[in-house]
Amino acid sequence: MADVGIEFAQADNAFTWVEDLDAAQKIADEFSPKRLHQRLDAMVKEFVPTLLTIDGGIQWSIAQIEYSTDIMFERPEALAPVYEEIVRTLSHAVKPDQISMFLGKRFSPRFEGEMGTGFVRRIQGMCLRHFMARSGIKIYDKYGHLATT
Repeated sequence: MADVGIEFAQADNAFTWVEDLDAAQKIADEFSPKRLHQRLDAMVKEFVPTLLTIDGGIQWSIAQIEYSTDIMFERPEALAPVYEEIVRTLSHAVKPDQISMFLGKRFSPRFEGEMGTGFVRRIQGMCLRHFMARSGIKIYDKYGHLATT
């Protein structure tokens, strides 16, 4: 966003204010794994050319990816009263077999992995995470300014 002149405020890895949300979303929508691979290949060629001698070439993969839906609040006091109620309700109301539905999967009685819910209160805020094996869905408040899922 800085490259195209969109002003923003950031806390850790979250944006707490963005001057032009539509323009920022357009940048995110244009993300291309192919272009990322091309940039990585160019860096290898420039900085570590010996890797190019590997039989079969270099294969890039993404080990973890996160999609988020952020709701930004101008004033932290607007988020606090509703957020705590939402998190507490979700921590008691969601059942393990519903977690698979949230993750776009169908629950199978043959599933042998771990499934559950975790609730953590940290200085940065409260976090509720429902998980099924390595996949999960979470909601947390970033420094009192956002509800992120």
